[in-house]
Amino acid sequence: MSADMKLSVVVPFEDSGRGLENLAGSLFCRAQGVELLLCGDADENILGRLRASAGEKNSFVNIPGEPCAAYNEALGRVSAPLVMFTSPGVTFAPGAADAICGCGGACVCNAAADRDGEPVKLFRDNFSVHEVFNPTVGSNIIMDVGVIRKNGLLFESANAAGIYAFALKYAAADSFRALHSLLIYNAAPLTADKRSFEIICNAASEVSECRKASAVLSAVSLLFWSFGTLPQEEKEQCFDLLRNTARAFLSDEFCAAYVTAAFGFDAHMLKTSCTAGDFLSVGQNVMYREVTLPILADDVVRDFYGGKLSFGTLRRSIAAWLYFKLYRMGGPAKKYGCAVCRRFVGGDFSG
Repeated sequence: MSADMKLSVVVPFEDSGRGLENLAGSLFCRAQGVELLLCGDADENILGRLRASAGEKNSFVNIPGEPCAAYNEALGRVSAPLVMFTSPGVTFAPGAADAICGCGGACVCNAAADRDGEPVKLFRDNFSVHEVFNPTVGSNIIMDVGVIRKNGLLFESANAAGIYAFALKYAAADSFRALHSLLIYNAAPLTADKRSFEIICNAASEVSECRKASAVLSAVSLLFWSFGTLPQEEKEQCFDLLRNTARAFLSDEFCAAYVTAAFGFDAHMLKTSCTAGDFLSVGQNVMYREVTLPILADDVVRDFYGGKLSFGTLRRSIAAWLYFKLYRMGGPAKKYGCAVCRRFVGGDFSG
């Protein structure tokens, strides 16, 4: 590693170069010690402009070839202690590199998508780490290069699913810090398909042997989010793969309850011989489309095992649970009961 570089950003070549130039400009702007690695074959004119934008205090490297092979080569060539893998459409907020490096290790940051010309945050202001493992957002995960090399981690695919799967395997080896600042704009969604889901299942299976609560929650979140984004026909085709992968997690009742509450799936059905049709008819990603839970199950469990579970936290948990029950009932129960529960929870609900 180079003492001059503090952050490496790896990006594939996917377009005419205009998005890459915007990314490079936002990354190098008012930053020093930042390295951009472009994976793939690009026109020499584009490469020349990207080298020029790096200036003397930053670095630009091109790794030609097939994207996945180039990504794995990049793991051995990055010069900085921290690395992130992202898409060419994103731009970085001013000071993003300094904020990321100031964390002192692996972290995840808030990101925004463009909606009708306006940036919209993709996570609540005090999000938990496992919420980032959500394929409706772009890659905003920063990892420690030393941990990657020590554990011999490699990419199975260079697409968005491959990046998430790689980060998931990293989560089993190291912990992320939640950096709540909004540092990335134009985050791109993951479009799940059968192959992407297989990649994510392979990574989740590896993580199922891990005993870290944060890694397990991240794996469960990514597994069910990606399944929920599959087209209906592919959901049915991938159902057995979901069931076989999820069973390793659902022996833990906490994980089963989390899946049911967060994604609207009856997790206990996956322990039976039910058909894909029966499972899917119960519900598909209902809860998070309706409302965002302001107090998270993993927060409560962490407080409980840390001996810090207060009456206030318990009261908020019960109120949040009742809110969901009343919300699903509709009618006067929803209108008046949810208003009462909202006051007890003290959080922010958003549809």
